Amino acid sequence: MCHKEPRNPRAAAILALTRFWQKPAPIRDFSGDALPAADRRLAMNIVYGVLRRRRYIESLISRLCRHPSEKLDVTLREALAVGLYQLVFLERIPEAAAVNETVAAAKQLGLPPHLTGVLNGSLRGAIRQRGTLPSPDGFLNYPVWLTERWRMRFGEGEMRRICAAGNIQPPLALRVNTRRCSPDRLHVLLREAGIAARAGRYAANALLLPDYQGAITSLPDFAEGLFHVQDEAAQLACALLGKSDEKLDILDACAGLGGKTATIAQLFPGALIQAVEPDTRRRELFAANRRRLDFAATLFAGTLGDYAQNNIRLFDRIFLDAPCSGTGVCARHPEIRWSRRAEELPRYQIGQLALLAQAHALLKPGGLLVYATCSLEAEENAEVISEFLGQQPDMMREDCRLFLPETAGGLVKDGFFQPRPSQRSDGFFAARLRQETGSIRSAAVSRNNDRL
Repeated sequence: MCHKEPRNPRAAAILALTRFWQKPAPIRDFSGDALPAADRRLAMNIVYGVLRRRRYIESLISRLCRHPSEKLDVTLREALAVGLYQLVFLERIPEAAAVNETVAAAKQLGLPPHLTGVLNGSLRGAIRQRGTLPSPDGFLNYPVWLTERWRMRFGEGEMRRICAAGNIQPPLALRVNTRRCSPDRLHVLLREAGIAARAGRYAANALLLPDYQGAITSLPDFAEGLFHVQDEAAQLACALLGKSDEKLDILDACAGLGGKTATIAQLFPGALIQAVEPDTRRRELFAANRRRLDFAATLFAGTLGDYAQNNIRLFDRIFLDAPCSGTGVCARHPEIRWSRRAEELPRYQIGQLALLAQAHALLKPGGLLVYATCSLEAEENAEVISEFLGQQPDMMREDCRLFLPETAGGLVKDGFFQPRPSQRSDGFFAARLRQETGSIRSAAVSRNNDRL
């Protein structure tokens, strides 16, 4: 097969899916491809849509080809998936265009003529059989190991609701930069640009864009730094640090691209913020976001362990968004459900406990530590906290409900912040932990100062 980078959105989608199944990894956004912006968006829409609806599409392929989908040539299989997704889910694309353009894309990628004929015939067969094709609603579109563990933990009904939420594209969520703009003002700017927006369900400074399909950089006043992309769950996890105008020392222990650092900077305008990030590309994007959003933070190039070994500075508050399986964000990143394995969870847990120990060593007496993941798995969440508290008797757990807005009360269970995708949020987990030793305020004072 030809592996030349395509200049066609459907060919790009077929190639991305083919490569993913050969070696599961995060799907890139096609920004480096020689595609116009609209074609990049279409390619990403198709790839993510196929991954969200994978089991359903596989059932259609097996039905139309009369062979199990896994037995087919991989390029043929992914071309069928791309074509079927357009025919079933992208109503704005005419049937003829969906078929003809997908067949042409497969030819461009070197699919042999006899398999091109199978592709063309199968897609046209889907059009003829449209009235008798099964409904997509009955398909979970998740691997069995995940659905079984969610069934055991949450029950049949909630497991199905979680899966259903993961099979649709969630709305784009923005966190308003309150240093430059109010939610109402940004709402007006979006409306004037013809972009539908609504207030968040849980977070006061969130705006949701349910229908927006364009580039983030094309949103009004993006360059002016009036907002950054951040789901409500992540916004509320940051809020567990509290808010203050005091000159506090704050550490973002796994800073990534800087979204949570930006939110923390808005909650603590007088703080001295230290961010830690080992990945070079993420540090570059962090620096770009820091310039655009105009927040102050020092960025350390290395791991949290590296920082702990080379610095003696201690912190009043630490936010630790630990690397995790990501099973709570499968709607936004559908490749996660197909690339994770149950046997990986203990490895994540080991890493999370190590990070917690390193963060604990950097905490001032009486300091506050917020631990967060975007996982739904107990091994990475409550079990990690239980193990950590057993190792560190000077740490106590505080009830997250006391430090979140009342609108988010339903997202707290057993004192942990743990929204699920079925609650119109990213799946998330956060625990608020305080060191008991040294100078420590009473729980009542802490609650009054920190609650948003």
